[in-house]
Amino acid sequence: MRAVIYARISRDAEGTHLGVNRQLEDCRQAASARGWDVAHEYIENDVSATKARVRPQYQQMLKDLAAGKAGALIVWDVDRLTRTPRELEDVIDLADAHSIALVSIGGDIDLATPQGRMTARIKGSVARHETDQMARRIRRKSQERAQQGLPNGLCPFGWRRVYDTDDRGRVTGSRDVVHDAEADQIRDGVARLLGGESVRSIMVRWNEDGLPTLRGKKWSTTTVRQTLRRAANAGLRDHHGEIVGKSTSEAIISEDEFYRVRALLADPDRRVHHGIIPNYLLTGIAECGRCGGKMRYLKARGKSGTPSYGCRECTRVARTMGLVDAVVEGVVLGRLQRPDALAALPTVDPQRGDELRARIEGLQARLDEAADLFTAGTITGQQLTRITGQVRPKIETARESLAAMTPASAALSIAGPDAVARWEDATLVTKREIVDALMTVTILPVGPGRGRDPESVKVEWKS
Repeated sequence: MRAVIYARISRDAEGTHLGVNRQLEDCRQAASARGWDVAHEYIENDVSATKARVRPQYQQMLKDLAAGKAGALIVWDVDRLTRTPRELEDVIDLADAHSIALVSIGGDIDLATPQGRMTARIKGSVARHETDQMARRIRRKSQERAQQGLPNGLCPFGWRRVYDTDDRGRVTGSRDVVHDAEADQIRDGVARLLGGESVRSIMVRWNEDGLPTLRGKKWSTTTVRQTLRRAANAGLRDHHGEIVGKSTSEAIISEDEFYRVRALLADPDRRVHHGIIPNYLLTGIAECGRCGGKMRYLKARGKSGTPSYGCRECTRVARTMGLVDAVVEGVVLGRLQRPDALAALPTVDPQRGDELRARIEGLQARLDEAADLFTAGTITGQQLTRITGQVRPKIETARESLAAMTPASAALSIAGPDAVARWEDATLVTKREIVDALMTVTILPVGPGRGRDPESVKVEWKS
């Protein structure tokens, strides 16, 4: 008889393969005792049998058995083979169609007989029940860790997980410590977002800086957005999207910044950029003075030619790109360097911000006091629920008001005496946002010989 062995273990955090190796040893002994030849061993380490993802070795084993490559299947126990009744029925159908003997170390199961099928189904039902119970325990443990502010799941970008061990080297706990370079990147991204830059602009900058995601991939607008709005950044712990308390991990940004970021990214009126990242300052922004169409990029013609902006509608107006960019950048920087530039842009009222922060702290203190009273048995759970239901909406209202004071213009991050240096450091996406937000650029039609006249580029400030 030719037999195959299937070994699986759900979790192998250390990667030692000890669990599957013990299964393989026992299964080989079972094959030897019966005088069977082991044709192949299918091994899946650290793979769950209850998740929706495909188990490649399991699927390959079913194909090989259906092709007649073996007449017997040896497993350590039925729950190593599958923990779902649906998959078990597939195995039973396969064994019935190809007369396959199933052997588990816990005892032979002949799936060709009603008694064997009943035994397999009982084992499968027990395994499924244990799986459901384990899932419930894991969910409860996850909730408990969240309430205690402890880390759970993968270590997020900005931190590194450190494991505590006892004298015997056994893991007794874990904590997340700040990773300086990644934390600085998060702080920079938050500051730029609150200063008016778009998520896409931050994505471009992060990719140019060369610090990848934890998976070693380039940043996308989705991963940047997820990273910036994460509660852990402010030393808070969330569970299923709800803030449940403080985190044991060190905060990278303030709670004020976190709630302002979250409100800003949730704003439906926030402008979102789609499509490819533009390569030129004024494509799609500058307008044609003849027909009102948008200007596009025109390639240089000949060896002595220069790139230009040209109207995509009437195709009758064009101007050298270098001239137009120089005029527009000169006007922008002239405006942003003025002493009153910051006064003309949206700002936060410091006094109002302090009032809102004080209100939030006071309301949070009331919640903490109510929690202490409940722990001491002074109030009931129903009373705690009523207090929480009344106070939390007030906290959220105050936080939303604080977030609404966030400056909305990217120009705020450039304006000031150092505007020229900041402009040079800004990404092209940020520069385009500033131009588009502050002014209307019109390229006027001109007669022969006036193509280099700066006055042929009209700049009007938006109110």
